[in-house]
Amino acid sequence: MAAESATARLARLLLLVPWLKANPGITIAEAAKAHRVSVTQMMSDLAELYTTEVPGMFSEGMLDIAYCRSDFSVDGDCRIYVRDARKLDHPTRLAAEQVSQLIVAIDAARVSWGQSDPHLATARAKLVALLPDAQLTPTHAVRVEARSADEVVALVTRALESDLVLQIDYLSGGSDAVSSRVIEPVAMRAEADKVLVAAWCQSAQDWRTFRADRVTAAGISTEPARRPDDMGPASFQPGIDFPIEVHAHVAAGSRWVVEDLPAAAIIGHADGTCDVTFRAGSADWVARWALRFADRVSVTAPTAAVDLAQARARKLLELLADQPLG
Repeated sequence: MAAESATARLARLLLLVPWLKANPGITIAEAAKAHRVSVTQMMSDLAELYTTEVPGMFSEGMLDIAYCRSDFSVDGDCRIYVRDARKLDHPTRLAAEQVSQLIVAIDAARVSWGQSDPHLATARAKLVALLPDAQLTPTHAVRVEARSADEVVALVTRALESDLVLQIDYLSGGSDAVSSRVIEPVAMRAEADKVLVAAWCQSAQDWRTFRADRVTAAGISTEPARRPDDMGPASFQPGIDFPIEVHAHVAAGSRWVVEDLPAAAIIGHADGTCDVTFRAGSADWVARWALRFADRVSVTAPTAAVDLAQARARKLLELLADQPLG
């Protein structure tokens, strides 16, 4: 059985409170069977809910769920009672501002994907029905220049063949912001269902990898290439994939850190931890990634990246030790 993702568990937890409220006195084993999870997983879910606090209610915002015996023991025969659901047993309702934001996002998607998409039209109609009449004004704030991934691939191919420069507008996956960049492509490859473009980014003055489906606008420039002679890291060379295989152990509750890594192989364990294997372009990137999530992941290979991360951590501690107190 494939390990459960953090997103799937969150969806179950959000629905679990109203379901338990509607089924008072159900046993843990019965609840586990109804939700197609193990008794151990259901007890873990209940423990998670028991320590959940609703924002804005201070110390009185904790959910009140009873599911243990008088001696505080817990097993599959224990019955579950939701004594105070803190309004989480009511259907989730979107605020008007949230509805408006979703409508704007759909309008942007309709420009990019085409006005005829029936699913987007249906979703938009349902959202519009939730708004008060006074707020039913058309949204014109979003303007996205349609540029399919196929068109981007064609432009990159031209740039590679003629050693030309591309001017692109790129949607960042980390900040959800669109920025204008000037790039010099050196390689292009397919990975899973995505097309990746390796390029020297003049804007960042560094090597970068871009996803073709995140390019919202693009054009060929006659500007001469100015990239460094080394042609970038080895992983950027045509026909060469990420050369470094990374192995790491992930702490319980932190699986989300590695779920979005491309082609990551994740092995989950009963205690909530997991082991992950994926590929990276350089030991430097792995070291930075390991330090960023130092409280959640422990990199075990490659040793070069582990040594580099440890050296940087020691250097930082030395710098902090030299700072005056007060």
